Amino acid sequence: MNKKCFFLVKSILIYAFIYSLDFFVWATLKFVPKSFAFKLAKYKIAPLPIIPQFINRYALRNRISKCLIFKQKKVFNCTSCLSLTLTGKFLCDLISIRTEIHLGMLHFLDNSKTPHAWLYDPINEIELTLRMVNNSINVIELHKF
Repeated sequence: MNKKCFFLVKSILIYAFIYSLDFFVWATLKFVPKSFAFKLAKYKIAPLPIIPQFINRYALRNRISKCLIFKQKKVFNCTSCLSLTLTGKFLCDLISIRTEIHLGMLHFLDNSKTPHAWLYDPINEIELTLRMVNNSINVIELHKF
């Protein structure tokens, strides 16, 4: 198997895993009380003992971020900004990347407001999921975990 084929298969498996985990988180959020979602956001998963030593954590973080942003930009069923944020948080916890979950309100041009969640890496000061979404003019940040 040549390198291009191996890279393609590896990428497809990573994206399939992230999409599956996102669907599981979304389904869990649909059927549990809302107070459980806040407990889930505060929960920290212990990192895998072997994986962080053998991989480039920041390259994997960037790949996770690209996948989550791609899914956030496209219209997919069975997902939400909160499920994408929690999925990214769980995956970053597994590879020992510190993240923060930010909760806020998107303020649109027609003065409507929609709740929104995004994931932020405070060490490198980058957003792992999108803060601003389609035609929103402002984000009113309400809480940070």
